[in-house]
Amino acid sequence: MGNYQNILKTDNFIAGRWETSDVAGAPLVVTDKYTMEPLAEVSIAGERDMEAAISEAVAAVKRLRAMHAEGRAAGLEKVADLLESREDDFVDMIVREAGKPVGYAQGEIARCLVTLRTAAAEALRFGGEY
Repeated sequence: MGNYQNILKTDNFIAGRWETSDVAGAPLVVTDKYTMEPLAEVSIAGERDMEAAISEAVAAVKRLRAMHAEGRAAGLEKVADLLESREDDFVDMIVREAGKPVGYAQGEIARCLVTLRTAAAEALRFGGEY
């Protein structure tokens, strides 16, 4: 198994908590694209999990609407910082799971960082009604 514990959890993240899936049986085994070596086991979301996630997402929209732009920007920056601090692990996981060349995987992470940081900056620029 790969060593992705610092970037990959095996349960479903619902409402700010890691929840064990309601699907009976073994978790989904993610394998190396070329060697078929198991990299990780991840939870499969069942109907109850999906319903809970959708309900919580709807509730989260209301909380986000009430949040100040600075709070939204800070949250996006935090995600970008966390991704950047674990960039090498994510690159390795993309290479092994998807079979992409290292340069492409690095490009995916770089593009994601730009998107997150641009969204954070834009959150501060919104004005008026949206």
